[in-house]
Amino acid sequence: MKKGKLFLGMTLALTCALSVCAVAACATDTEPVDPPGVKTTVFEAEGCDLSLLTGHGWSNNESGCGMIQGQNVAAIREKNDVLNSISNGYFVGFFGVNGTELVFEITADAAVTDATLVLRLASEWGTLTVDTSVLKIEVNGTELDYTPFTVTGKKIAGAEAVEYGVPFNDFTISPKIALKAGANTIKLIAQGKHYGDSQSMDIGPGIDCIKIKSSATLTWESLWEDNKLNVKEK
Repeated sequence: MKKGKLFLGMTLALTCALSVCAVAACATDTEPVDPPGVKTTVFEAEGCDLSLLTGHGWSNNESGCGMIQGQNVAAIREKNDVLNSISNGYFVGFFGVNGTELVFEITADAAVTDATLVLRLASEWGTLTVDTSVLKIEVNGTELDYTPFTVTGKKIAGAEAVEYGVPFNDFTISPKIALKAGANTIKLIAQGKHYGDSQSMDIGPGIDCIKIKSSATLTWESLWEDNKLNVKEK
């Protein structure tokens, strides 16, 4: 083989290799790719019915759509890494009072037994261990016995200094969930976990959304278009 052809062949091979690496790098910069036949569907917490909910933070109480936070809150807008981590720009905070429920009514076009449930959460209470004493998760009336996980939060030096200082992250709930063909109900239920020795501050994570990975096609009736009309500037 002539040197010119050899050089050309090596150049083409190197170009192809770099192209493959570039594609691979792009894939790692995004969310994990779902396996063939599996789709990830996102259900925003701010699209739930919040009309009967109430909760409190460090120094104030909120109810209904007043519990929606995100780009409407000046202290969050100042933290680009936090704001950019929030799906749809909003989440439900003030979530911790015992018995408070976020209810997702979801329709599946087919029954499945191996769907994966992911919660996207953050904490304004410092680093928070989430287990069944903090958050109960029910799927069609059955409580999930999931493995506890840790939501990293800003180090607490004093209540007045605490905000959502660490970006939201995804947390995969350990057991697979079964969904029926037709209507399904997923509930996130606060358990009234006290903050330290305080008997008046029930804590829980800020809830951005849930994600379900499934081969079934999933839909729901989001109330976000109505709820956003009542979002408060803070």
